[in-house]
Amino acid sequence: MVRSRSSENLVPAPELIRMIEGEHLATTTASIDRIKVLLDSASHIDTKNNPQLDTIHIRFMELEALYHNHLEKEFKLIFPVFKSKKLTKGLTKTQLAHQIQLLKKDHAEMKEILAHIRKISDGFQAHPGSSPTLKLSFAEFFRLEQELKTHFFLEEEALFPELIKILNKF
Repeated sequence: MVRSRSSENLVPAPELIRMIEGEHLATTTASIDRIKVLLDSASHIDTKNNPQLDTIHIRFMELEALYHNHLEKEFKLIFPVFKSKKLTKGLTKTQLAHQIQLLKKDHAEMKEILAHIRKISDGFQAHPGSSPTLKLSFAEFFRLEQELKTHFFLEEEALFPELIKILNKF
């Protein structure tokens, strides 16, 4: 069982991994894929009405790359240790602790990028005269922001503390 630091509710470890690795990552990745298509289309239509659109597009590409890099670290290093309750071959306790810190840094960077996009888009609001495609892009940004908040919470409040307990056993 995994006990969340911020809650007395218990989340069984297999359920936590299923939530993060399964449903949650699939919906978050799907949101990122939808935003990519929508923003690519909107950039050809809406730049005149939305002067910040180029910056939003660039920041989104940064977020997308960071997110996929983050997932790679989780699937290669974090999830195997969490599932097996032991260090994987070639991974030291110090390296795993460092990876946890890097993942937390990724979270902070993703939060900063989303906050910047939120700020320059007036809270994910399209300017008057914007295309429906851009309006839908911003709706997807709102959804992505909520999904990433859930992702950060699950990892920072449940997964990482449990990994630290595993590390302390070595």
